Amino acid sequence: MKLLICLTSIVILTLQFSCSKEEPSLISQVTPSEQGGISLKFDPTNIPDNVISVVATLSREGYDNISASLNLLSGNDAEILLEEIPVGTWHLKVDALNEDTNIVYSGEADVTILESITAQVYLTLYPTGNGTGSIYIYVTWATSGFGWFDHPANPLLTKIGNSYDLYGVGHSYVLKDDENYKMYYSSQSDNSVTYVYLATSPDGLNWTRYSDMPILYPGNPGSWDQGRCSAGPVIKENGNYKMYYQSFYEVDGPWAIGLATSSDGISWTKYPTPVLVGGTWDIRLRPSELLKIGDEYHLYYTGFSYSYDGEIGLATSTDGIVWTKYTDNPIMVSDKAWENGSIGFPSILYENGTYNMVYQSYLPENTGFGFAYSNDGKTWEKDDSSPFFNTEDSIGDFIKIGWANYRKYENECRIYYTGFALGDGEWTICVARKFIL
Repeated sequence: MKLLICLTSIVILTLQFSCSKEEPSLISQVTPSEQGGISLKFDPTNIPDNVISVVATLSREGYDNISASLNLLSGNDAEILLEEIPVGTWHLKVDALNEDTNIVYSGEADVTILESITAQVYLTLYPTGNGTGSIYIYVTWATSGFGWFDHPANPLLTKIGNSYDLYGVGHSYVLKDDENYKMYYSSQSDNSVTYVYLATSPDGLNWTRYSDMPILYPGNPGSWDQGRCSAGPVIKENGNYKMYYQSFYEVDGPWAIGLATSSDGISWTKYPTPVLVGGTWDIRLRPSELLKIGDEYHLYYTGFSYSYDGEIGLATSTDGIVWTKYTDNPIMVSDKAWENGSIGFPSILYENGTYNMVYQSYLPENTGFGFAYSNDGKTWEKDDSSPFFNTEDSIGDFIKIGWANYRKYENECRIYYTGFALGDGEWTICVARKFIL
């Protein structure tokens, strides 16, 4: 049995959380109080079939116990609300009951109520026995992640260990395809040669490789894309798929973006020439996000100088083949201390006329993700609280994180990212999550 129950515990001093521009603002206007509250929010997709109800009990020496229960079959929101709790540290015990009111799972953890501060806690329950008995509660305090927490089952994907992925897997792009998920990602072999792989998932968390072999390879010797084939953003239209991948003739020369098309998302046909090539400030290109706004495609990419100073650019197209770079490129440059003089790999959600971007610092250290916002997709405002998620927020033993893929699915937002391990620098694919209250 995998992930069972996910609870979100917050001080009920602010209730405004979303995946939009307001998201990094954790502190709202509150009236100082000696009491707070806790909202325990359950993820119904991961509750085991034999669990019918849940009882949550808070205990603390010198205080009466505070309890509340939830019938998971009631059809209401899977949430337990405990209010008027004195500030301080409480012991939380969660019991999961079957239809005979027998406790089939149970778990415990300490939670802290802080006065005039919204602190967010994620409690994930895992079985420690053989299907019954105790549950280990994994606790992540998300005070620095603005509600984002690292998925406890990370990494989602690691290398197979064959000749195509000797140094791991990363640079993932997730596409919700009907009721299932497809992830296109890169593997790295010797001499920085990369290949494109495919994995599928019913929930975007538990992934199965389509094959031990890549689905897209570098071009034949002498072709413009002989040196690499790195995964890029994918879009599906009218039953057909388009992928914008990154490659080059040789690593020290200009880089370019190519187009591959497919009718099933597995077998791909490459367009014979690159659709976007390096220029002056963007001599080396890496595609990052593809949006279709009305009848126009918007391709956001990272442009690197020869010294790998990264800036973010935009190109548009009406047919997905002939692209025009935005005349005022780059649309975003490094101007914050945490960015280390180089930024890139934007991933963007477009909702209700607003663009919400997650981007990263690049060289010399890929240590964090930042937010930026725009009303037109061209002029951007960075959030001053960035970075909102960094290596310290990740549970992995990573020296770097990068290549964010920002997605929203029903009741949560996700950032699929690559972690770079200590030692050999091996890539693994992970996910950070944020539930939408």
